[in-house]
Amino acid sequence: RTVPLASHSTTKSKLRRIVVNPKHEEGDMEVLCLGEKLCQFVRVYKLDEKRDPDDSDSGPKFVDRTMSTFEHTKVVQKAFHCATFTSDGVGFIGTDTGDVYVSRSASFVRSIAAHKNRAVTAIVARTDGGFVSGGKDGTIKFFPPPSLPSADEDKDNDDDDDAAKYKHEFSVKLSSLKSGSTLRAPQSMAIHGDEVVLSTNGHEVYAVDVPSHELSLVTTGHSQQVWGVAVHPSETIAVTGAHDKMLRAWDWTKHELVRHAQLDGKIRAIDCSPDGSKLAVAFQDGQVAVVDFATFEVLRSRKVAKETIDALQWNPKDGSTIAAGSWDQNIYILDASDDGELATVHKLGGHTSSVLMVQFDSSGEFLMSNSKDYQILHWHVGEGRRVVRPAEVCDLEYDRWNCFLGWPVQGIWSDVSDGTDINSVSSNASKDLLALGDDFGHVRLLAYPSVYPKQPYRSYNGHSSHVTAVRFAPSGNVLFSAGGADTSVLQWNVVA
Repeated sequence: RTVPLASHSTTKSKLRRIVVNPKHEEGDMEVLCLGEKLCQFVRVYKLDEKRDPDDSDSGPKFVDRTMSTFEHTKVVQKAFHCATFTSDGVGFIGTDTGDVYVSRSASFVRSIAAHKNRAVTAIVARTDGGFVSGGKDGTIKFFPPPSLPSADEDKDNDDDDDAAKYKHEFSVKLSSLKSGSTLRAPQSMAIHGDEVVLSTNGHEVYAVDVPSHELSLVTTGHSQQVWGVAVHPSETIAVTGAHDKMLRAWDWTKHELVRHAQLDGKIRAIDCSPDGSKLAVAFQDGQVAVVDFATFEVLRSRKVAKETIDALQWNPKDGSTIAAGSWDQNIYILDASDDGELATVHKLGGHTSSVLMVQFDSSGEFLMSNSKDYQILHWHVGEGRRVVRPAEVCDLEYDRWNCFLGWPVQGIWSDVSDGTDINSVSSNASKDLLALGDDFGHVRLLAYPSVYPKQPYRSYNGHSSHVTAVRFAPSGNVLFSAGGADTSVLQWNVVA
């Protein structure tokens, strides 16, 4: 049983950050608690060194006390976002108004204007006694060691001349690199050698080389749930789309972002045309767009349904049509020709719940669909009708399988599954492996077809949230998975 050494009540509102002062008396610990209208120093110290050996909670007892709580008397801060300490115990505290408060011995000593009227969201102390700050303005500023009043001077007596002379050494704007993200508020920073490394609320990592003042993008990603994954049929490019409205293309051999574009809505599904020249993109608001693969230019778009479109596939025969399954329980067959303007060729109705998955057969003449209430329906695409005779569809071949219901995947469900655990399914090109993503953050690999009850599988961890999509590359030796709340895209190597 884990027993806390000490506990301390700070505020009923959100506590944003806890920072430990590295300089403290032996056996004690000074903690700075930050939050909404909260900047409070707390000291935790040992009450006694020995304990009753019969006491199950062995070890020294700790108690805590509030050392001080302060705000700058001239400005009432709505929140304190970040803090850091030098090795000498001097603290730098980021405020909501863009100022950096300087503390010593749990007391306020001066204020520094760092980011004008924009919150300071990340800060780190330099080894020379200065600091680096990052604000919501997307700017990183490097400050030298500030001058501090002596212990017997009035801490509230600001030296205006000194404040006017104290300036940052240089600054770097994150917007100078086109990463595709519109969110560039730093969230955390660290110093590593001659570099300052920082992360942003746009899920990017940057590095600043201090001697040259050069900014580089280490990695980038989506900032909201990722639902769309598509793989080019011949190039080593995977495309992802997310609720952050960003469409991103990744070269999986170089592990780098190739291009990006911000579209008009939250992306729910993506599919690549058979020749690889275009992408079909489905949105949460029921819109479908056709995008040029090479440039990410939107060629045409149309609001097809009144509700979310979660299922999307291009006709594999000639790419002349696109099937889009919606939460409104209908499937829309769209004209995907260059002059078709995504007109609805057929509206297929028959499901009694939201359509979650669709897949064409190899001939492009038939379509299979799965719905939220576990229906499996088949359709004749050209005639726009539902197939009711099993003999018409029992021998159909599929180039890829991406439905979670059907004869080849009946073994993927466990005895305890409630029918909503599996979010995405993908077979490889040689049709001997099946990958699936579930609600528990697992990517599973099974034999295809999986027709036996409790089909053996291998499970792999990597996501910290539900897995929303899985897709094999055409070669079959690379698999991509997308996460929901963790907003991540993982690349897996498939080995024998």
